[in-house]
Amino acid sequence: MKATCGPDFETRLETRLPESVESLAVQRPVRRIHLLLTAAAGDGTRVVIARLAVRHTDGEISDRPIRQEEDVRDWLSERHGTLGTPEPAWVGGTHTLRKLRLYRVTWENPRPEVPVETLALRSTLSRAAPILLAITLEP
Repeated sequence: MKATCGPDFETRLETRLPESVESLAVQRPVRRIHLLLTAAAGDGTRVVIARLAVRHTDGEISDRPIRQEEDVRDWLSERHGTLGTPEPAWVGGTHTLRKLRLYRVTWENPRPEVPVETLALRSTLSRAAPILLAITLEP
């Protein structure tokens, strides 16, 4: 993904997004992983748009699906969350895009005593494209 900002701070994204972010090194115990992300071109269906893969140092891999309409929505969606649907973690915009929405997804590690070796976020190549902006590890 390449974002460009012009003199009016208008943000444009190229249409070709990477399919995954692989092998992010962690090498320490983690209780929770927080993702700040959104989706582009969402169609409102409750489908898995990405998977967070957490590889522990003992080789076990934990999988956390990221679902459209449950975890994230299209970043331009004007709909408000209802019970069981995501609430934006951040809402902002530009003069051309009035409101952009970002969502926080949290993964609770069922084995916090075993260090996490690496993380990967993989798109399922559904219609909606996941856009990852930040990851926070909670020891």
